[in-house]
Amino acid sequence: MLKMSFKWGLYAGGVMVTACLSANLLFLEETAESYELAETLGYVSIFASLGLIYLALHDAQTKFETAELTLWQRIFLGVMISAVAGVMFGIYNVVYTTYIDPEFMENYLTHFISQMPVQSGPEYEANVAELKQDMVMFSHPASQFAAMAATVLAAGIPVSVLLAFVQKWQGGRNLKQV
Repeated sequence: MLKMSFKWGLYAGGVMVTACLSANLLFLEETAESYELAETLGYVSIFASLGLIYLALHDAQTKFETAELTLWQRIFLGVMISAVAGVMFGIYNVVYTTYIDPEFMENYLTHFISQMPVQSGPEYEANVAELKQDMVMFSHPASQFAAMAATVLAAGIPVSVLLAFVQKWQGGRNLKQV
């Protein structure tokens, strides 16, 4: 089961990283629209790549055809796939912001500040100071890796549960038809 988790996690992570890298290369011009599109595509790629969990569950059931996989085994497989994909996504983000586009964090902070509804006064200054402090912490590679990997895992847990239920329900329905 762990080998299968690793294999399908690499597939899901590969799809996610390829999609995000493509989005980052497509939107080289840093505008409000490009940031929004890249962020949207990033989340879409996370959920689309986690859709591979369904194929992994099917693959696991065919490999272990002598026994029906339990619901918990299916959920475990999905969560492990999400964890492997999350690690890949975390590594990609650190590599991207460190080597491919080292100014990304500063540019994104500038963009984020420009989108704030209040653009002057003490409230604005306090918000900007807080954002800069948060960005210093988030710019650290370990923090960035943890946040990105956790994002994928947080998305992967409900996706794994949902797909495990769907696949279990479909498997039971198909067995009754035979």
